[in-house]
Amino acid sequence: MSFRDFEDTQIIGTDRYEAFQRMVSRAGEFAVYETYKAGLPVTGIDEQRRIVKTWPDGRKEILGQLPPAFTPEKTEYDMSELPIKRKSEKEE
Repeated sequence: MSFRDFEDTQIIGTDRYEAFQRMVSRAGEFAVYETYKAGLPVTGIDEQRRIVKTWPDGRKEILGQLPPAFTPEKTEYDMSELPIKRKSEKEE
């Protein structure tokens, strides 16, 4: 393998990338199917960001709640206060 094998920016939006995405999605679906078939639960996150364990018979256990997603505050900076000499100041 070379570095280019890991360079995904070269394939995003291509047929190769879409085929890879479908393959990974189907592999995940198959893993869930096989887990249920073995009689084991699958743990995941629902729409309300709760951690849910789902059993093959449909029972669900709420294991916990994820904290709210981090949302950075919008910050504005006054660039004129930076200690950087502007082109016009250098020439003087």
